[in-house]
Amino acid sequence: MAVVDSRYLFTLVDVGAPGRLSDGGIFKDSPIGQRLNKGKLNLPRAQQLPGTSTLVPHVFIGDEAFQLRPDFLRPLPGTRKRPEEVIYNYRLSRARRCVENAFGILASRWSIYDRRINLEPENAENVVKATCALHNFLCISTGAAAHYCPPGYADVEDTFGNVREGAWRAEGGGGAAMFQLQGTKARKSAQSAVRVRAEFVNFFSNEGQVSWQWNLPGVHVVQ
Repeated sequence: MAVVDSRYLFTLVDVGAPGRLSDGGIFKDSPIGQRLNKGKLNLPRAQQLPGTSTLVPHVFIGDEAFQLRPDFLRPLPGTRKRPEEVIYNYRLSRARRCVENAFGILASRWSIYDRRINLEPENAENVVKATCALHNFLCISTGAAAHYCPPGYADVEDTFGNVREGAWRAEGGGGAAMFQLQGTKARKSAQSAVRVRAEFVNFFSNEGQVSWQWNLPGVHVVQ
């Protein structure tokens, strides 16, 4: 499990969880999750959303495998949603594409992920950590980045919201040694988490909007 930024860099990595865990407990029980729970992850202070006076915490973004928290956003569930909720889910999905691309680039560039890693657990953990560190180094190193992750290798979204898939997808960057976390069972989230999510729902349809989001299915503009 890892945290990725907008440059496809791994900023936090946790390796070695045993087997397929059935819910987001893999995050809760990891050193990352435990430090986040205790407020010891050294996150930046809450800031105002751009163009507003609304103060919100810095947040992680995940999929349905994670629990909604004041510092962790996940998609809204259900099929019947208001337009602003459709937009919120789209914006989260758009941000989460950074994670998908980071893992895809990693898996396509390092052939060890093409198969199960047949090593002792400790050695396998070291290999995964090493490839993540080398991935970061190659992504930001002058000269190396042009070969490791050249333009068009990752997904690109134009100003109309059209996504052109990155070249890594054609190279089989799925990673046979990787698997998706399973979704958590529905549970009631704290009201503070619901309030933070509501602020982002409102922001993405107002001050933080992008023009092409209004063309999404299920979204309409009344003029």
